[in-house]
Order: sequence, then C-alpha cells, then structure tokens
Amino acid sequence: MSERTLEREEPNYFGAGPALLPTSVLQQAAYDLITYQGDNIGIGEISHRSKPAIKVIDDTKANLTKLYNIPDTHEVFFMQGGGTTGFSSIAYNLFANYAATKGKKGKAAYAITGSWSKKSAEEAERLGFDVDIVVNTKSEKYGTIPPYSQWKPIDKETTAYLYVCDNETVHGVEFKDIPDSSYLPEGVELVADMSSNILSKQIDVSKYGLIMAGAQKNIGLAGLTIYIIKKSLLEQASDETLKQLNIPIVPIAFHYPTVVKNNSAYNTIPIFTCHILKLVTDKLIEQGGVPTIEKINQEKAKILYEALQAYPGFYKLPVTNPKVRSNMNVVFTLPNEDLEAKFIKQAGEKKLAGLKGHRSVGGMRASIYNAVTLDNHGKSTLSDRLLELTGVIQPGSNAQVLDKLDVERERGITVKAQTVSMIYNMNNQDYLLHLVDTPGHVDFRAEVSRSYASCGGALLLVDASQGVQAQTVANFYLAYSMGLKLIPIINKIDLDSADIPRAMDQVEGTFELPREDCISVSAKTGLNVEQIIPKVIESIPSPVGNVNNPLKALLVDSWHDTYVGVVMLVFVVDGKLKKGMKILSAHSNSVYDVKEVGIMYPDRMPMDEIKAGQVAYIIPGMKNPREALVGDTFFQAGKSQGLEPLPGFEEPKPMVFVGAFPAEGVEFKVMDDQMQNLVLNDRSVHLEKETSNALGLGWRLGFLGSLHASVFKERLEKEYGAKIILTAPTVPYKVVYKDGREEIVSNPDQFPDVSQRAKVDCLMEPYVEAIMTLPGEFLGNVLTLCLNHRGIQTSLEYLNTGQVLLKFEIPTAELVEDFFGGLKGCTKGYASLDYEEIGYKKSDIVKMELCINGIPQDALTTIVHRDNAQAKGKEYVTRFKKYLRIQLFEVAIQAKVGGKVVARESIKARRKDVTQKLHASDISRYKKLLERQKEGKKQMKAEGRVSIGNDAYQAFLRRD
Repeated sequence: MSERTLEREEPNYFGAGPALLPTSVLQQAAYDLITYQGDNIGIGEISHRSKPAIKVIDDTKANLTKLYNIPDTHEVFFMQGGGTTGFSSIAYNLFANYAATKGKKGKAAYAITGSWSKKSAEEAERLGFDVDIVVNTKSEKYGTIPPYSQWKPIDKETTAYLYVCDNETVHGVEFKDIPDSSYLPEGVELVADMSSNILSKQIDVSKYGLIMAGAQKNIGLAGLTIYIIKKSLLEQASDETLKQLNIPIVPIAFHYPTVVKNNSAYNTIPIFTCHILKLVTDKLIEQGGVPTIEKINQEKAKILYEALQAYPGFYKLPVTNPKVRSNMNVVFTLPNEDLEAKFIKQAGEKKLAGLKGHRSVGGMRASIYNAVTLDNHGKSTLSDRLLELTGVIQPGSNAQVLDKLDVERERGITVKAQTVSMIYNMNNQDYLLHLVDTPGHVDFRAEVSRSYASCGGALLLVDASQGVQAQTVANFYLAYSMGLKLIPIINKIDLDSADIPRAMDQVEGTFELPREDCISVSAKTGLNVEQIIPKVIESIPSPVGNVNNPLKALLVDSWHDTYVGVVMLVFVVDGKLKKGMKILSAHSNSVYDVKEVGIMYPDRMPMDEIKAGQVAYIIPGMKNPREALVGDTFFQAGKSQGLEPLPGFEEPKPMVFVGAFPAEGVEFKVMDDQMQNLVLNDRSVHLEKETSNALGLGWRLGFLGSLHASVFKERLEKEYGAKIILTAPTVPYKVVYKDGREEIVSNPDQFPDVSQRAKVDCLMEPYVEAIMTLPGEFLGNVLTLCLNHRGIQTSLEYLNTGQVLLKFEIPTAELVEDFFGGLKGCTKGYASLDYEEIGYKKSDIVKMELCINGIPQDALTTIVHRDNAQAKGKEYVTRFKKYLRIQLFEVAIQAKVGGKVVARESIKARRKDVTQKLHASDISRYKKLLERQKEGKKQMKAEGRVSIGNDAYQAFLRRD
C-alpha cells in the first residue's frame, strides 16, 4: 500500500453534490480534525456548545454577513440536514408566523421550475398546508423559466410567501432576476432555495424574506444548511392558536426562534461541517469576495456553453433560452445513449469525473461550482491564432502551443518565454517573422527583457474587459526604453463585459498611442486576428544586419535537453551561422562546434545556414550548462579580431529567498538531483545547500518573486513527483558594519543577533516601487492597505474612465507577505499590481525566533520590523500551537526578539491519573504518588525535547 499524504493532484470533478472543495481547505481541515488549536482533540470531537465551537459558528456567520452585506434586519443561523429538511421547516415556520401577524391561516405560492421546487411544493402539501402553484414548467420538461407576466397572479390577501428554487441542479435553469413589485405583492415574502448557487453571484439580501442553502454543493460538506431570515419572520403564533386555526404545530427540532435564540446550538450541529464552511468563506474573502467569484463563474459558464453550441449536431442544450441557463449546472445531451456512454468513458480516461446527468433525466451535466477553476485565454491563445494563420500549426491542433510547461497550461500563465518562426505571404512576397510569447508577470521580467533584445517591435495586449493593467504599463516602458515599435491590440472583445472604446481611450491616454492604431480582436474565436500580421509587416522595421560582415550573435536564452544537452537561442546580428562552424564565446574565450542549427517552427527545424536578422537555435556540444551565459556574444572562431561584443543583459538578482527541505521519507540525494535538473532550465534560480537543526539537509533558494517560487515548487512536484517543505519567504537584507563592511543576508538564521549589534552601524531592507491600477471607488481601501504595509506614496494619477494609477514605495518584505492577496480583497479583484526594485533604505528590523521550551526552531526564524514583532509573534505562536501534540509535560511556545519574549502560548501537560487504583482512605499514599508525578514531570520538562514531526512544520509553513 502506497504512503498516503495530504497532497493530491487537482481534480477535474464536475459532480453536482457533494461537490468539489478547494484542496487547501481540505488540507487545513485534515489537521484540525486531528488536533484543533493545540488541544489533543480534533474539531469534530469538541462539544457543539463549547467556546471553540461557538466561535466557529460566530466566525462563519460573520463571514457570510461580510460576503453578502447582510443587513441588521436579517439573522443568519444553521441547522442540520439539507434541502429536504428545509422544505418542511420553511412551511412549518412561515405559516406559524403568518398566523401570528395576520391572525388567520394563509397559503403559500410555489413556482415549480424543476425537480427541487416540485419536491418542496409536494412536501408542503403533504404536511397539510395550503399550496398555490403559480407556475409549473413540467410540460416544457423544466427547460425554461417563463416571464413573470405569464405566471398566475398571487392573492396578496391570503398568501404568506412565494417559494422559488433559484437554481435547479437537475434541469440546469437559474433565475437571473427576482420578482419585483410588478409581480410580487407587498407583504408577501420571497423565499429562495439557493442550495446550489449560494455565494456564486451577488444578491440583495434585503429583498428576501428567507434564503435557504444546503452547504454541500457550492461551499461545504453535506449535513449543514444555512438560513438567512428576516427577523420579523421569527415571530410565531402559540401552539394553541395554531391548533385553533388547524395549522400544523412546528416541531421543536425545526423551530427557528429556538434555534436562533440558542445561536444554532440548540440541536447537535455538526461543528466540523460548519468549520469547513468557515474555511471556504475565509478563502472566498481572500479571493476578493462574491463579485470576484461571480465574474469567474460567468466566464466559466460562457466558455462551456459556447463550446457546446459550436457543435449543434452533436451536443444539444435542453435549456434553449440562454437568459435562464444555469451558471452552476450545465446540462446537455448527445444524440444517443451509446454516444453518452462513450463520452463518459473517454472523459474518465482524461480524468474528467462527475459528468453523468441526474438519474431522473439522463444525459450529461457539468457542475461548475466555485471551486472549479477557470483557465485564462490571453496572449498565448493569440499566439496560437497567429501560428494557425501562417500554417505553423493546424487550426485547433493544440491550445496554447507555446505554453510548453504543465504549470503554464494549468495556471493559464506564461512562465518561460517561447519563440517560433513563421512564414507569411503578402502581396505575393514571403516574409519570415519571429514571434516570442513572453510572460506578463513581473517575476519573469528577465525573460521579457531578453526576448525584447531579439525583436524590433511588440504587440501590446490590453484586455477589453479589464482595461490597462499595472503590468501593461511596466512592460510598455520596458519595450519603449529598448526602442521597440509598439502595436496596441485590444483582446477578448468577445466577452459580454468588453468595453472597447474605454480600452482604446486608456491606450491613447496612458501610452500616447493613437486609438486608430488599435486592432480589436478575439484571440479565442479568431475574430480580426488576420489584421495583425499585415500591420506587423507594415509597421515594424526589418533587422539591419549585414550578411557579409563577420558573425556576431547574441545569446538570448538557453535550456537543457535530455538528448542533445545544451540548446542555445541566439539572435544573429551580423554574418551567417552554419552547421560545422566553430564559434567563440566573447565572455569565456571557449570554442564550440556547431553540431546543429535551425529555427523553431514551433519545434526545432534544422537548417543549412542562418543569416543576419534571424533568430536561431544552436546545439553547440556544450558540456556545462553554466557556460551558456545569457547576454554573451558569439563570433566565428579565428575571425573575431577587432570585433566588439554586443551589449549584454544585467543578470537578474533574487529578491525572495526560502529554505527548502525534503519532506519526511524523501532522500536528500534524490531530491538534490531533481533540484539541479530543474535549475538547468531556470537560470534565474539561486541555489546553495544549507543545513537546519529542525529539518536537516536542504537548500537556500533565491527567486525573482513569490510567484516564481510557487511555480518552481509546483514544477518540482509535478515534473518529478517531489515532496518539499518551503520555509517562510524572506528578502535579502543589507548589514552595514561600523568598519565600513557591507553584507547581504538572505537567511534569517544568519542575521546579526544582540551580541553582534554593537559592531553594526545600520540595517537596511530592500524597497520596491509598487505600481497599481484600480477603479477610483476603491482608492481609500488601497491607500489604507499600502500605509498599513509601511508604504510611502509617490504618485497618484487619475486615468480616464474612472481608473487610478497609484505608485507607492513599499518594503519588499511587505510585498512578499501576501500584499497582492490583500490588494485583490480590498478591491473585489479589480486591481492589478506591478513593481520594480529601487534599492535599500535604513530600517529598524529585528530577528524573531520561535522557541519550543526555550529551544529556537531555526526553520521558523524570520525577520520582522520592530513595530510588527509583537503582532507577528502572537500570530506565529498561536498558529504553531495548532500543530503540536500534547506531551507528558507542559510545552511553552515563545516568540523572542533579542532574548525578550514578545508572545507566548502554552500547551498543558497530558495528565495521567496515577491514583486510580488507590483506596479512597489511603491519603498518605495518594499524596506521595502525586508528588512523585510532579517531580517526574519537572525532570521531563528539564531534560525532554519536544518531538516535532516534519508534518507540523509543513502544515505551519503552507502558504495557500
């Protein structure tokens, strides 16, 4: 049996419920299930009325209130069970409320638009309540929601509430607007079952009398139901009054006022399930809340529906009206059952699970709840369309062909710049074009800079729905400084949210590029893409090299191939490059034999010779990959006299460092080989070996940013199956000594302690200039965020169409500490961020150690600003306590700065009853045993070391 871990490959699961949950949530919950908040019992074992349990309930309610901006007029509570329990409890309570407020027996209006609303109406009737069906779409096979003008009018004199199922999971219909006063009479409450689309879209809670949502589909596990109720609906008639009016009495288990009065803890509520809900809503808040996830959900549904509609003879959509199609449950069918069975089988082979339709209707169903991720369609997709137009690839043959890494395809980002040559015929003349797909994220700016050196122009992509982003601004200035001709492209014009005039205004206002130069395209559908290449040929100048001059080639990239060794990508500035030629490195004076030369088309295509102006690959027979120094110039050996090397590149400097250690059970030598192999293809990574007292042999890794570190870790895990522990990221600090020496310290354990501070003149930390674009309405939130991260404002510029360009000088350490997550959260996902290094500034920074019973844990040592030491220390000791098991002696967890304790938590000793076998009257023996136990524990505490497993460090250091 293979060893089980808390890691998993991200599933492609489309089941309708219980549904997919974020892996990071399940990992945290798994630890909490064993030991919760440092106690020796798990979250599932605590009493539902205990203080920790009540805090879970309160925190979850607070999260829901924040996410939906729930007004004070409404109350949030939880009950056991799911939708079926809600069918009964809603009828019981709202009829009792109507009797209390109206003094008579009322009735309820039900809209039957699918299986679940049908079941709800049937349950209310079965219990003896009067039900009035105002619409029933059974005759249309529940494939539509008619306009309210076609619904039966509601009798406002006798109706307590209107019940709708906001999203029908079986048939795939969803309400996109709610009944307003033109249909719903004043005084009749709107009740909605939102079990399958809760927190997937924005709603105005004040318009609802009651919202019910079983957690198992979109936001949690089975067994818990959320209720959001108008407080005025909690009043109920007495049992005697209900009997007199012939209204069923509310069972105590369903009695809303009792549940609310007891803070959802009257019955034995499943606290573990509530805890899952709390973790899910925590993550949703971090992502930017409901507005952010709604945009993602709309895009996911649009992509899926468009893919199905592209093949109308094969895929059928039972819901023919796009306006009522569900964004959560995409229902479709194939021509016959045999094809459906084949579809399910082949989907399974592709690791696509949960696609079978509900047993009552058959067919297919893809449930794309919040946890199902969205692949991005941007510049890599545009690259594909250009390759199709020039015949390099066949249409539809390979999505994102230039995103060669698995991590690029999965994350929808470009990490490694990729190049390809294309031939295009215009006006009966062939043109050779060189295309580079570059990363957009600042962490991979070195890739962009090297790529620009081999180009004469660039396509500046602007998202039609989001407008100019911070990284667009940064990449524009980089390209402009290198003299590139820029062609603005407005992409994603196929999106419903696209605003092409606004995007053009921003291009013209921000970059001073004429709006008439903009080409509006959809890379995804191919619309207008054919206009780009002619514009490139007309606007971007051809290379100016001379084929008759001696060879001069610039090395712009290199990588390691398992079969041929080092492959170099060069830009031939002058002369010719041929197979068999000997070339000389200007940097090392080493001579290499050109074993193969050619172009990327899109894979390696050997050629007889490469001429000036072309970009080519070379296989030089180089033994050591470190000899391929990006920015080096190569000449023809024996013909280099009098030639000057080309201007090279500044080697990128790491700005984020982490300690890396093999997870428990992984051999260091095996992982060291894997690490070295990966570094061969990512020259930006700084690598050196180090040792930790807590985690053993490992490495100190330097990266260009947090995303760079995350991508490297993911590549190591996916490409080599490696399991690794990364310490908290730190930045390179500068120590200036009184004797004039300067030292860069990237390992917190090597930071000067109190005994060395007498020799130190000052400490300095690196700063960046953060460039942010955001809607003006969020400016106050972002200013507060930046100031809380010790930022210094340097610029504020209002762009047209309500956007703001904001610049702050911020300590790099603050940027690494999830500044981007905070920025997304306070702007509901509408802000973008870029940054550039601006050097060092003096700072009052200190080393903080985490000590267990006085012993420092070097893997958890960190550098903090003195003003933040106490808060950070409290966070550290509180979090680490959750992952330590109870010992036979008391364990002290302390955060120390310069030997001074700034925060502390304790784990009480496990108590063993040594007196259980004694007779009650044997007092002297009783006292003697207790005293001996006390002395024994005292000695154990003095001599014993707390055993801390790698899993505890891994859980503490995990950054989700």
